[in-house]
Amino acid sequence: MVLNNIHPFGHLFNLKVSRQSNQKLSIMITEDDKEIVYVSDSKTKKIHQIEKGKVSTFLTNIGGVNGLKAIGPDLYILGGQKFMKSDSKGNLTPIITLSCGGDGLEPVGNGDFLITCWSGHIFYVTADGKIETLLDIQEKKVNTADLAYGIVKHILYVPTFWGKKVAAYKLITTK
Repeated sequence: MVLNNIHPFGHLFNLKVSRQSNQKLSIMITEDDKEIVYVSDSKTKKIHQIEKGKVSTFLTNIGGVNGLKAIGPDLYILGGQKFMKSDSKGNLTPIITLSCGGDGLEPVGNGDFLITCWSGHIFYVTADGKIETLLDIQEKKVNTADLAYGIVKHILYVPTFWGKKVAAYKLITTK
């Protein structure tokens, strides 16, 4: 796989969050095929679920929990350097261990994933757990945070925070 830099564009906006000192900041939200919503909270190391309006804790002690993506009945999780999958009962299956703390994840539509690390990395992870580094810009001190991926045109959008831009890349399959 190859990422082709299309064009960095846009500016990031600061979002001011008003919260009481005892509240925790949730990081990611995703919904599964049964309309169960999962919310990660990196401060408490928990993943909560909201089902039919009722909030409960789904998983605990997930260090560095950040990226979440529900696909069918499965929940894919980035917790620190660990990329794992949970079934609907909370049973965890490890997929890979990253060299850095994971931030964002998006499926590419064939069982594979794109994963970002805050440090400035973008990885391609195959369904069978092989990992390929697509981008490493950590020495430039331009972070790669969460991401969005358009499956139809194979465009990956990555906010760079310190770069104050959103970079766009086209994912090109190579053989």
